[in-house]
Amino acid sequence: MSYSPIARVLFRKLVQERYLFEDDEDDTVSNAAEALTPMATDTTADAQAEEEEEAAFELMMQRVQEAEARLEKLRRNMARVFKTTKNLNKRVRVDRKRQKKDSKRRKITHARDTDRPGDVSQLGATSQTHENDEESRKIASKIRTLVKELDKLSKETSSITRDNGPRVIKE
Repeated sequence: MSYSPIARVLFRKLVQERYLFEDDEDDTVSNAAEALTPMATDTTADAQAEEEEEAAFELMMQRVQEAEARLEKLRRNMARVFKTTKNLNKRVRVDRKRQKKDSKRRKITHARDTDRPGDVSQLGATSQTHENDEESRKIASKIRTLVKELDKLSKETSSITRDNGPRVIKE
């Protein structure tokens, strides 16, 4: 049966204390305890420092995972917004084509007969166009917000990796 190096050192110190001091038995025990206390404190301090480092590393990894999750969510949102924007732009183009056709029809109608109020159609933008413009403004502001959040997250993840650097977990 082999003992660890620390156990051997502790045993050696205990034996030295017992044979070097021939005072009371209580003094020998207290002297041995005093001799063993700094060694035990050193090992617990090292273990505590290692535990604190592991806890800090785990916390950092958790923050990185949270940032990556937020980044992925942001990417999905941006993809959805871009798809919505694409569809909205398509609707706007269709509405503009329809307005051009309506405008040409109005010109023809006005050229033929303007006396009848039924033939005169409303000139200018329709309510659908205003809704599309308002919707596109909302989407543009949402895109700007998402881009700002993306920049913030990328800066945060780069600062996390730059500050702490890559580490290897000892098992």
